[in-house]
This record gives sequence, structure tokens and C-alpha cells, in this order.
Amino acid sequence: MKKIVFFDVDGTLLPEGTPNVLESTVRAMKKLKENDIGICLCTGRHPIELRQLDLLKYPFDGFVLLNGQLVLDKDMKVISARTIEGLDKEELLSLFNSHAAPMILVEKDRLFMNFHNGDVERVQREIASPVYDIGEYHGDDIFMSTIFVPRGEEKNFTNLVSARWHDLAMDIFLPDGGKVYGIQKICEREGLGRESVIAFGDGDNDIQMLRFAGLGVAMGNAPDNVKAEADYVTDPVDEDGIEKALIGFGVIQ
Repeated sequence: MKKIVFFDVDGTLLPEGTPNVLESTVRAMKKLKENDIGICLCTGRHPIELRQLDLLKYPFDGFVLLNGQLVLDKDMKVISARTIEGLDKEELLSLFNSHAAPMILVEKDRLFMNFHNGDVERVQREIASPVYDIGEYHGDDIFMSTIFVPRGEEKNFTNLVSARWHDLAMDIFLPDGGKVYGIQKICEREGLGRESVIAFGDGDNDIQMLRFAGLGVAMGNAPDNVKAEADYVTDPVDEDGIEKALIGFGVIQ
């Protein structure tokens, strides 16, 4: 494997509101594989959601999921798994149980919420995902959480950090995690350095990934603060932005 390309999912691999990968992106991924260049997902999504979106039909070489908290190889076997413990877990559960904001708790085999509202319904519709069932915490490991709050109403924690991926939603996870942590785990496994990494993203939670990559590409549909952190800004996802950038940099023809 000469290089490796990491793709965010929502707003990058998938246009807003659709579970369908563009034919131009499928074509680009096929050419990458033919050129001995790896392809990996790098997302806040859960394995359950990848199956819901039918993304596992593509020949990915690895998966950085839950914002780096869960890293899997091409066969979905665990490379790294990091859970929230101690005081961090207590703070997260306290907020979940307070109903101060709609929240998803993310476990290995389950995603569930404390309550729903219109913001939740809007966000989940825009990312072509269901609104998850309301449930109670029963003691299983927690990998991360998604909190549905508008900009300016972020929640603060002692150690946990947040990464916004929608004007109404943000992920909460361990401070030394994030997508870069997961990318590094994949690169270590493949014997590749950061100069061999190409990353595509569009959200605030992609900024560190774009900074880390040898080539960080922001989608044309990304907000300005994300574009400012990228090495290059391509066209929007629904205007063949991924394929155009890879051709433009000579990665594929």
C-alpha cells in the first residue's frame, strides 16, 4: 500500500440527506484500489449505522469509527477500542439523565437516546439515519455520545472534548482521541507515515484530520472555518468533488 485515503461520511462520502455514494466517488475508490492506495472510512458513525447505510459493500481497508474511539481492520476486527470511564463517564451520564439536551449514548452494540425533539428529527433526517429509541443505561461500556444543541449552547466537561459536525449536533469523546488517533493506528499497522495520508472532510470534527494529513482536502460544501484548515478545497460532494480532487493531484487518472 503506497498511500491511504481517509473519507469522512456525512457531507463527504454521502451528500446531505441521501444514503447513496455518488457514482464518481465509487469510480474514484475503485481506481485508488487498482493503484495500490488504501481507502478507509473516518467518521463518527457506528458499525450499526454503516450497515444501515449499506457502506460495507465497498472494499474499505479499515475503519476509524466513533471519532477514533473504535478502530477496525478491513474484516471489522478490533485494532483499538477506547471507552469512557470514571469521572468522565459520571459526568456524561449525569447530563444524559438530567434531560438538559437530547443525547445519544453509544455502546458497542446499541445506540439509544434520553429523549427526542424537533432538532433530533431534523438532524437524523439530513444524515439519512433513524431517530434512535429512547432507552436507559444498564452498565455497558460507553464509547462516546452525541448531543443535539445549537452553536453557542455547547456543554462543558472536565476532560471530555466535543467536535461539532452539524449546526445542531456534536460528538463527545475522550480528549486524547479523535480521528487523528484512529488514523495513526491504521498507519502504524500499514507502516505508513502522515505524508502518505490523504484526508477528505467537511465538518468541524474533521479539522484535526485535515491538519494531520499529508494532503487535507475540504469539500466545497464545508463551512469556511473548515476550508481554512485544509490544504485544498475541492468542489462539493454532490458535484464530484472527491473524484475531481484525486484527479487534480494526480492520485488517479
